[in-house]
Amino acid sequence: GNVASALTKLQQARNAWKRFSPSCEITLPCYYHGQMRYMCNYHVSAGVMGQQSGQNGLKFHQLSSTPEGIHVKEWSIDDLGFSLHRFVIDVVQDLLIAIELR
Repeated sequence: GNVASALTKLQQARNAWKRFSPSCEITLPCYYHGQMRYMCNYHVSAGVMGQQSGQNGLKFHQLSSTPEGIHVKEWSIDDLGFSLHRFVIDVVQDLLIAIELR
């Protein structure tokens, strides 16, 4: 990286905030299990959004940042082995805490 490249990225980020126009947009689906809605159970940490998927799964979305060169990525844990009540993530610590629904 050189100074001109860094300056260009800085100007792009500054202009995006001025216009408040996203460089990328994703639509996240709502997840249901029976009559219960699980989309409300989500957490965001360091640019990663985790959301409950069904009764015992999690989906993760790395949110993009064009100036930083970060692109959208998605991954999931299909079955934690128990019904999920709540969860929290801390990307910096590589940490997932999941609390079982009883």
